[in-house]
Amino acid sequence: MRHVRVVLGLTLWVTTGWGCGASGAPTIEASDYDQSCASNRECASVREGDACSTCNCSNAAVNTDVADEYRARYEELRGSCGSMPDVACDCERSVAYCDQDSLCANRTEVFRTPAEFDQSCATDADCVAVTSGEVCATCRCPDAAINVGALEAFRAVGGGVDCGVGELASCAACEATTVACQDSACVVLDR
Repeated sequence: MRHVRVVLGLTLWVTTGWGCGASGAPTIEASDYDQSCASNRECASVREGDACSTCNCSNAAVNTDVADEYRARYEELRGSCGSMPDVACDCERSVAYCDQDSLCANRTEVFRTPAEFDQSCATDADCVAVTSGEVCATCRCPDAAINVGALEAFRAVGGGVDCGVGELASCAACEATTVACQDSACVVLDR
């Protein structure tokens, strides 16, 4: 976004949708770009803040219509940083989504891993089928089994996560999942 301002009729200032952080490094903000959305698929993850940061992890989101423009500007700003150290960054996996205010946002992915919950059993009735993986994923069928007593804790993982405004997915119906207690452990039987 470009703004032209005339100050005292003599000086022309051009701002380019970025500023400088406390360190003097160029910064870019997702809020300076279109973040409006009606569904998750309209959002793309981007990196905002200090363009000269050694790590380039996604921490914000913009509308997909302006994502290429945003990324090009970010790379242009990074190019002004001089030599950058070659650092391996451990970025958390993140996902862009359309929040309840119809604005693109970014969040860390949250995974449910059944193996982290009690899977012990004495009978088949002690077991319940659950779905593993990212808590906001769509079109998923039960693929693991845990102890019934661990179900509430399993469901609580990611319970406060805003999954955004998803689309009505056209998912195939899940086949019936049969669980059993085998060798004192809850398992899903092959279909």
